Amino acid sequence: MSLVNGYFLTQCASTLAALLVLAAVGGWSVWVFRSKDRPYLWLAAPLAGLGVLSLSLTALFHGCRLSLPWAFAVALAVNVPITLTAVWRGGMPRRRPRDWVLGLVVLVGVLAGGVRLVQDSAIRQHEPTLVVVGGSDQFGYSHVGDWLLHHPHQIPKGSPEQPYQCWPENMLTDPRRGAYLLVALAGWCRGTTTLFSFDWGIGVALIAGLLGFAAAFTRRPLPLLLLLVAAAVSLWFRNSRTGYFGKTLTYPGYLLLTHLFIQTWRRTTLPRVCCISVLATGFGLCLSPVSLLALFGILGMGAVGARLVALALALARREGWPAADPGPLWKGGVLSVACLVPLCLITWESLRGCLKPFEWGNQMKVEFVFAEALDVSANWEPCDGPGKSRPTLVKAALVAAAAGFLWAVACRATLAAGLFLCSGIVAGALFPGRAWSVYQMQGLLYPLSLAGALLLWQNQAVWRSPSLRLAGCLLVLVMAASRVPQLQGTLTQTTKLKPGVPGFIARSHITAVVERIGKGPVDLCQRDVCVCLAALVELGVHDIPVHYRHPAWQLTVGYRGWPAPHYAKPSRYLLTGWNDNRRLPPGTVVNPLWALVPAEDVWVGEVNPPLGLGHDPQRGYCFWLGGERAEVELSNGTTTPMDIDFVANTEIQAATPDPGKRTLVWEISGQKGKFELTLLDREVHIPVCLPPGDHKLSLHVEQTSPGKSGEGMRLLMSRFGLRTGLGSFERSEAP
Repeated sequence: MSLVNGYFLTQCASTLAALLVLAAVGGWSVWVFRSKDRPYLWLAAPLAGLGVLSLSLTALFHGCRLSLPWAFAVALAVNVPITLTAVWRGGMPRRRPRDWVLGLVVLVGVLAGGVRLVQDSAIRQHEPTLVVVGGSDQFGYSHVGDWLLHHPHQIPKGSPEQPYQCWPENMLTDPRRGAYLLVALAGWCRGTTTLFSFDWGIGVALIAGLLGFAAAFTRRPLPLLLLLVAAAVSLWFRNSRTGYFGKTLTYPGYLLLTHLFIQTWRRTTLPRVCCISVLATGFGLCLSPVSLLALFGILGMGAVGARLVALALALARREGWPAADPGPLWKGGVLSVACLVPLCLITWESLRGCLKPFEWGNQMKVEFVFAEALDVSANWEPCDGPGKSRPTLVKAALVAAAAGFLWAVACRATLAAGLFLCSGIVAGALFPGRAWSVYQMQGLLYPLSLAGALLLWQNQAVWRSPSLRLAGCLLVLVMAASRVPQLQGTLTQTTKLKPGVPGFIARSHITAVVERIGKGPVDLCQRDVCVCLAALVELGVHDIPVHYRHPAWQLTVGYRGWPAPHYAKPSRYLLTGWNDNRRLPPGTVVNPLWALVPAEDVWVGEVNPPLGLGHDPQRGYCFWLGGERAEVELSNGTTTPMDIDFVANTEIQAATPDPGKRTLVWEISGQKGKFELTLLDREVHIPVCLPPGDHKLSLHVEQTSPGKSGEGMRLLMSRFGLRTGLGSFERSEAP
């Protein structure tokens, strides 16, 4: 496939248009910080626009009760003229031609690279897609986004009869209002459901974040380029691929806020204080007020620690009181309060819930938390055990931050030393119950250290010396090097994906099913949580009722603790993951997610083998059967008994002196039987009269050779399913 095609250019154009709109919305908030020392700060305008737009939409949608399109229109009408007026009346600082050229080259390069990586599957498919490789946050954001668009200001009330309203009911009470509105706006602007604008929207946020971070902390061309590269290997890219929309919006915004906060600390004016308060509130609304509190807490601890070290050195050297850079601590504290108060007032009800401990975090290993918080978690190694490269990478990251801190202290660059010292917050994971809080710093501590490295590198005492300038460049490269393994793992798992889960969902996968179902309802029998959530979100937004058959009900809304509803009769169609293209009835719609089968009233539900359910391209879903019982749930949705065959492929992997014979014993609803299978047998048929309702088919291998262990007498069963008297078939299939 060509690296450049029409769809890629279309996505680049739409992303560029979004960045320009964001720049027009938020440009006024960075204009008051313009300086000859920051020739690329204009590249941060789109990132600032995300913060301003988040706050504007929240105020207009939730406060003024406008619909989202009207809230967006009013936000444009208010913010864009302010930006244009500020630029027209105040003008822009003069720039050298090379600065403008380099800025434009960086803009185009980051834009093209970001679109190419984030929308890799969409470019190959020539249609909107959603990458699903880890977690399910993208479904939650999209679900709430659709609700805000199509049910503005309606209060959702989830129930067993209305499962589509469960997620909005829970999630609209948390403080991420800005993130939900921004993702909904992405869907409205592109004319798709929110789910199929999610990757585009998060790509815009990632590109704006990289540009804004690099532009804020660099004064010269080489630091600008190196900081972009170093930031690109952070967890920002992985967070964008795993659906962490709030973090992708917020943490780059917090880095821009850190720069503007420092400038305001140095020279305080009312317009500057107003701008950082607006941006702090806007970005805080994309994640949590606790995250903003944590940011200022980390910065405060770093600043105090660096000041104390500088004071201790001054006393040891019998020197005068060290200079307070960027200003007295009390002033920084007052500015922090000015940024925190508006957000806390807006989200006061949610703030109390955010402070509760998260129990899952207590199960994570400290080594894993250190790696995640420092952005060196290589290739998603498991959190419940030791990693192969994790200890080395953690040590390398901490040693690099410590070296930068000592160098900054030696150069009396107190501000840079404070930013390096922020990485020390990872020690909090050693305290009981704090693992989850430190884990949430992923994508924040490493960029703060990078910002310290850039401030140190561009310090006049360092930059004037060619050898020290080279050392500063090497420090940035060393810090980035320890993050390269996690980027390589992320690229491996998120590019060149295949359709399906894990993989990507294309809009055509959903469209074909929606068109065939019509007004519904439809039965859903799936064992993959992300596929169930895709049905919940996409069928729900089209007002198609869904009958959740076991195990889909437990996977979709099991967290509510409700018993599965009783449905009077089966639907006209069944969405199932157990399917085989070669033996499906006419009228079936098949794609890598599921098969939409005309209702045959019987289906396979949950499968519980003792050794677990496997999956491979040749056999599809399969499991080993031995002396312990395996249970397969078979369901009859009618009101009368039905004659069916449970059919499965069988394999015996006999070894000498094994005779190669197995006795398969089955039992269900008072019916039982035995089959003797040999190496030549490749398929087994179990005829059953299945009563209405759900029933468990029990299977095990009976011992046939004395002295043989159960392990040596196993039978492999694959491509299992049901065959009815009409000849239709439903079986497990590999994607």
